[in-house]
Amino acid sequence: MGAIFHVTTTSNPMLIQLNRYSLLDKHLMDAPEPMLRILRLSFEYWQRHPLSIAFILVSMLGITAIEVMLPVFTGNMINAITTTSHEHSSPFNILLAIVALGVIHLTIRDLILRTVNRLTSSVIQDMTQRAFWHVQRLSTDWHSSNLLGETIRKITRGTWAIDSINEIILVEATPTFMVLLIATVLLSINWPIIGLITMIGVFLFVSVSLYLTSCYVIPAAQQASTVDSELSGRIADAIAGNAIVKSFGAELREDTSIAQATELWRQRTVEAWDRSVNSGSIQNLIVVALNAVVLYVSLSQWQRGLVTVGGLAYVMTTHALIHSHLRDIGLHARILQRAVGEMEEFAGLVSSPLDPKDSLDAPSISISRGQIDFKAVSFRYPGQPRSIYDRISLTIHAGERVGIVGRSGSGKSTFIKLLQRHYDLEDGNILIDDQDISKVTQESLRHQIALVPQEPMLFHRTLAENIAYGKPNATMTQIIHAAKQAYAHDFISQLPNAYNTPVGERGVRLSGGERQRIALARAILTNAPILVLDEATSNLDGVSESLIQNAIEELISDRTTIIVAHRLSIMQKVDRILVFDHGKLVEQGAHAELSMKKDGHYYHLLQSQAMEPVGDQQGDAIQY
Repeated sequence: MGAIFHVTTTSNPMLIQLNRYSLLDKHLMDAPEPMLRILRLSFEYWQRHPLSIAFILVSMLGITAIEVMLPVFTGNMINAITTTSHEHSSPFNILLAIVALGVIHLTIRDLILRTVNRLTSSVIQDMTQRAFWHVQRLSTDWHSSNLLGETIRKITRGTWAIDSINEIILVEATPTFMVLLIATVLLSINWPIIGLITMIGVFLFVSVSLYLTSCYVIPAAQQASTVDSELSGRIADAIAGNAIVKSFGAELREDTSIAQATELWRQRTVEAWDRSVNSGSIQNLIVVALNAVVLYVSLSQWQRGLVTVGGLAYVMTTHALIHSHLRDIGLHARILQRAVGEMEEFAGLVSSPLDPKDSLDAPSISISRGQIDFKAVSFRYPGQPRSIYDRISLTIHAGERVGIVGRSGSGKSTFIKLLQRHYDLEDGNILIDDQDISKVTQESLRHQIALVPQEPMLFHRTLAENIAYGKPNATMTQIIHAAKQAYAHDFISQLPNAYNTPVGERGVRLSGGERQRIALARAILTNAPILVLDEATSNLDGVSESLIQNAIEELISDRTTIIVAHRLSIMQKVDRILVFDHGKLVEQGAHAELSMKKDGHYYHLLQSQAMEPVGDQQGDAIQY
């Protein structure tokens, strides 16, 4: 195990997990073939259960010994029946020994299966937690580029594929290869020519099986798995957007789209299955040919008197055992190739690079004052030719209330994303209380920055749980107090279950204004030293906006506050306004000062906003 599962002395759980998985992810990326990557991944998980693996392997060795000995006992029984010599034991004694070996075999196999059940469930649990941990920390760009349903499908299908892999490798393949090896060696010792034929046949079968599986079957299975994940993603995307589908009467259009996707899935899946059948047919042909040659040679030697009837029975029974295991190899190979295809997507998911990534010795940030310094910051989004910021510098003083304004694309939202370190910089530094945010843990940084976004995300949990999300140990008294400050308590109290009311997926059972007030209550309860309001009132009607602005006025006192807003009426409440244009800080000052500069950017924003039509954008809440 060594460094793969070494736990550092840091108290940060993220860094402990990162250290635990980093070497494993490197192994996955380094492995050249899908089969090797998946076997390596499985082996890494098995290493965490050494006692279970040791018990399984030792027990499998015992089962193998029993299976190989049964043909010997069968041969001895035939000899005892067909001869009158006293050299042989009684057939009934041999029968009793065979029955005893059978009972022992079944008992050991039962224990092995129970051990594998516990091993597999633990591995699935670990894989699920690991995948969730990793996906939670992938970049904002990654999440915006991947469908939720597709990601979930990769995780669930990959974790269940390990069940097939564990059963095939530990329960089926291991004893199969042991039986083939030992039985072939024993045949070679007693009947060299039959042993040689068997050895050649087994080698040919295994070589052809591995080639067909890795080069013929697995590529098709991977394509089928990819299409399957894409289909799941499209279905989930359409279902999640059902309200839009209904509003445009687009059910038939979505039906057609899914029908096309399922047809592609069917084609890829049938191709993968057909290749698996073709592979099995070739494998079975080799087995039949090998069996025919061995039986012909065995009968020829018996006819010439070189083999006794018991010896012939031993050879035929042993080869029947080999025959059955070779057939099993073909079946196992087909199941394994399907599992490898499903696990391959999981392996690709959990080996996706984390960005940004904390260093293993990163400390937690401690914010007491809340002063923010951008020092010569340069940044461009991944894959974009143009920089958003080019060596921009500014300071937001502790406790200062700052507004950020500008036209769309001017860099307002980027400012917030960089402050929360959703991306690393090309150049420069961002400091909070003289601490470089790239040198501290992301978790500790974001925990001390309360964000109220333009589109507040609520979980399908109760109102109390959503409000307390930033402070999960909050008391109900504290939750209610925060809701009152956010002007949310009145509408919550009117619901049948009040604070125990679930809000629906993404808060769909609340209106836009209600969701925003819950998000504001969440920020109030968090009581972070830095508050960010990102277009928090842009999609609200006049009544909701007035309530939230009243709550904001109480909230922004005694803490560093950054307000990003399209509606400029709230800018009269801030100490200083920062005006951005194409990633540059073009103006700054108080509202009264900037509104008097008729040639300034802020003045033109005020004038253009004064000419915008005013609309009521409030949504209706679903009744409980």
